[in-house]
Amino acid sequence: MPTVKSTITFRKFSDENADKCIEIFKSNTPFYFSQIDEIEFNRFIKDPASPFFVAILRNSIVGCGGYSVMGNIGALRWGMVDFEHHKKGIGSKLLLYRLNQMINDPSIEEIRLETGMSNARFFERYGFKILGVDQVIEKNYRIRLQMSYTK
Repeated sequence: MPTVKSTITFRKFSDENADKCIEIFKSNTPFYFSQIDEIEFNRFIKDPASPFFVAILRNSIVGCGGYSVMGNIGALRWGMVDFEHHKKGIGSKLLLYRLNQMINDPSIEEIRLETGMSNARFFERYGFKILGVDQVIEKNYRIRLQMSYTK
């Protein structure tokens, strides 16, 4: 896998980043996201109520993602990298950035995420375990998995 030689930096999402994050989302549709996901993401991006970040490479936003916390469980939310930048290590850096934020929060005991079958192996490399199948989306489109990582 070719890696990015330039430094990836992260900053908190701001409203002016919304259009670029929607572009990144669309670059991953339909392979990673469905039309139902698009409706949910468009609603979410208007007012993310939990920590959400953008990944920056050479002054351009190339990814975004965040997490939420309910009780002692943290949940990864809407992690994605522009399709043109896949397989360069950016997704790994975005995941590790968010995991580090969550691991350093003493209130979080477990980290969960919901993802499609095509992403399961990526998360397994970082210690996530499949808890089970959640639901089938859009008749044969894909199966969503619940995955968990214990600190």
